[in-house]
Amino acid sequence: MRGSGRFVYLGFDFYWARTRKGKQTVKRRTNKKKFQQALKSLKVWLSGAKSTPLKDLARTLRSKLAGHFNYYGVIGNSQMLSEFFNAARHTIYRVLNSRSQKKSYSWNGFTEMWKTLDIPNPKIIETMRRASPCLFQAHR
Repeated sequence: MRGSGRFVYLGFDFYWARTRKGKQTVKRRTNKKKFQQALKSLKVWLSGAKSTPLKDLARTLRSKLAGHFNYYGVIGNSQMLSEFFNAARHTIYRVLNSRSQKKSYSWNGFTEMWKTLDIPNPKIIETMRRASPCLFQAHR
């Protein structure tokens, strides 16, 4: 869309929006293509690691999800982080249930088991930094 002020850079959509105080600002959110690629990559990896013991699987999952949250955990992107987390959980649930012909987990059983894996919840890791007043002083 030409002239919309939207663009994609490093996996983020940058766009104009209003702050709570009504001022215009540039916001970021995870690009939909990158979101889908990350989910597909997780699914492919899980499918290949089906026979891995749950303890080892959980260790790698923690690392993969933490990496995603660390990169995309910017201010204003909490909705996309939550969507990714929920989609990843459903993917993990489906893959774990496909390990055998008999269903391994009900959703309630999976939720209880999930608590034992110590998987991080999505969180915003970026902090607001205020510019130092000395940056705006004239250089002599």
